[in-house]
Amino acid sequence: MIQVPFPVCYNEDGSYSREQLIKWREDDYVCQRMILGTMSNGLFDAFWQHSTALGLWNALLARHTTEDVGHRAFLINKYIEYKMVDDEPILDQLQEIVGVAQDIAAIGEPMSENFQVSTNFGKLPPSWKDY
Repeated sequence: MIQVPFPVCYNEDGSYSREQLIKWREDDYVCQRMILGTMSNGLFDAFWQHSTALGLWNALLARHTTEDVGHRAFLINKYIEYKMVDDEPILDQLQEIVGVAQDIAAIGEPMSENFQVSTNFGKLPPSWKDY
């Protein structure tokens, strides 16, 4: 992660003038809004809550580094490939798939409610096809 002192400009004695703090906050705000302004709605919803441009940038780096891609791909694949069976109670299976969806949300991967509903209908066991 990138770590920059807050704010990046300071006086020789290590103090910050009021003008420097105001300028830093304004520049940080503009930078953060420019990054957010280029995002799709799904990404924006996942990252808008970061309070500084540096925090936003670090969150984006963490999400898109190759270390985490394998785990993310595994969870998404597990969610998509999950199939319910007639032998186990539906509620237990539903709890399992909801748990996987929560794990995906916890790593910052947005999933729309429409996607979840349509995907879960496709996971119902064969005996539920008439419903």
